[in-house]
Amino acid sequence: MKVLVTGATGFVGSHLCEKLTQQGHEVFALVRSPQKAERLELPGEYIKGNLEEESIKSWVKRLPQDIDCIIHTAGVVSAKHSLTFAKTNHLATEILIKALKDKYENLHFMLISSQAAAGPSAQLIDESIDCLPVSAYGHSKLAAENAVNKLSPKSWNTTIIRPPMVIGPRDSAVLDVFKMVKGRIVTGPGLNFKKKKYSVVNVFDLVDAIILCASQTKTEVYKETYFVTSIDEVTFEELINEISAALGIKKVMFMALPIWFLRIVAGIIYTLPIHLPLTGDKINELEQDAWLCSNSKIKGLGFIPNYNLKDTIEMTAKDYQERNWL
Repeated sequence: MKVLVTGATGFVGSHLCEKLTQQGHEVFALVRSPQKAERLELPGEYIKGNLEEESIKSWVKRLPQDIDCIIHTAGVVSAKHSLTFAKTNHLATEILIKALKDKYENLHFMLISSQAAAGPSAQLIDESIDCLPVSAYGHSKLAAENAVNKLSPKSWNTTIIRPPMVIGPRDSAVLDVFKMVKGRIVTGPGLNFKKKKYSVVNVFDLVDAIILCASQTKTEVYKETYFVTSIDEVTFEELINEISAALGIKKVMFMALPIWFLRIVAGIIYTLPIHLPLTGDKINELEQDAWLCSNSKIKGLGFIPNYNLKDTIEMTAKDYQERNWL
């Protein structure tokens, strides 16, 4: 296949470019900074651009006419203002689809969304549920999904992937949790934070699932949505225990932080001239008791997770240590 990956220097995008190249696919990587891509030794032909409207129109014109698949991983997961989510995750997706429609009659368009678009759940939800996002991030991802479904031509194939918590080498998001464990004091949102439940996907399993979907050939129009998990259910305490074992930490102290306290802190942070990950929007997600989803549908395509929680945490810890991130 000839595949364009947006967000190619990001956590998922970079791993995706590597695996596609290893499998012999021709990769075009959308990057804001070719210099950063070179430092990462990112494979593929670089297409310089971003998700601003004029930039999208410009770089879409430079794409080969025979692109088979667009895998749209680019977006923002943390922002100080909710409008940033709407602009980058939703509106940019609309603009991208409209630009691509003018050039490609046949295309497989894939959106890497998030479980946040569906919302939290204490049960293993499937793709048939009514979506009830609790954050501006989740709403923006759901709006992007709706854009894919409403704006894509009938001649296109479309696939939406909703990963839960993604863990693996080069991930900067879960790094903060590893740092807390190394410091032997682990804080969490709410008095019951140790018992909160999550579905988890190893980044390599996620990449395999994305490529599996990208490779599907259908005689009929193919429009599907999938959750992808490696581990269906893990408590936060179990996650911390695995990280502790991987780092050789025998004991950590748990400290619950009330949600009201976190909201006060987030309010103070909001007034600062910098962006930090703790925002009121993020707290809307953190306060939920469970984020669980089922991978039963994508298993019907032949997807088999290769990584358990122990292996996932160990490879991530090893990568962090080699990069001197811990």
